[in-house]
Amino acid sequence: MFASVHRTMSAWLRSNFSRVDLMVASAGRPLTLDSTPFAESALRDVAQLPEVAATEGWRVVVATHEGAAVRLIAVDPIFYQSGVRRFELLQGDERT
Repeated sequence: MFASVHRTMSAWLRSNFSRVDLMVASAGRPLTLDSTPFAESALRDVAQLPEVAATEGWRVVVATHEGAAVRLIAVDPIFYQSGVRRFELLQGDERT
């Protein structure tokens, strides 16, 4: 099971952070429910800096699916459409 989780997390990190030079987060733990969202105006201000190629906002929420809590991470789809980010799907094995 560990190998499956490691493979999945490694693929996710590669596909989401391989082109990231700097990640800025507000108070709390980034990419968790404890993080405090940035104001839209702050994201726009950072995006206007000449040294910044792109900015991206994320939202994390918890939903219920078939009685279990699941974490959903919402991102701007433009980064997937433009090829900056990519989905890397892996073949699973129900036994692992």
